[in-house]
Amino acid sequence: SLPDIERFMGQGTRQGRKGMSQKQQGETLANFAAGGFTVLCGTSIAEEGLDVPQVDLVVFYEPVASDVRLIQRKGRTGRDAPGKVVILTTNRTMDERYLWAGMKRERQMKRLVRRLADAPLEHVVRKDPVDEGTTAAKGASEQKELADFAGPG
Repeated sequence: SLPDIERFMGQGTRQGRKGMSQKQQGETLANFAAGGFTVLCGTSIAEEGLDVPQVDLVVFYEPVASDVRLIQRKGRTGRDAPGKVVILTTNRTMDERYLWAGMKRERQMKRLVRRLADAPLEHVVRKDPVDEGTTAAKGASEQKELADFAGPG
């Protein structure tokens, strides 16, 4: 038999389809978490900020080149038990390029985080006082220091 499917979408109206109210979204998620249906089909609104620990499979119909969005997407599954993420692409199209670009940036981010985690704290935190200046100037100096950890490879 076919699985029970419910849709999950944002609050806006798009192409004549009315969105869901915040109350409807909450009810739909609560019903899914309680086992009221087995498949939740969501728009991109489902990529961010949802905490539904029972999810064990997430299928995306297009890749994204953004490492942050890729990590957010993967975070939708495997919270209570191991989960699986499937990203559908079409060979030799921009989809494939976006997928590889996003995966490459994700690997780079993970390497940076590992290097930061392994570095002695005094190498990560500035000891000398920062000159008075704009917040942007302070942020730029900190970014430069963090970039040093990225290094080659």
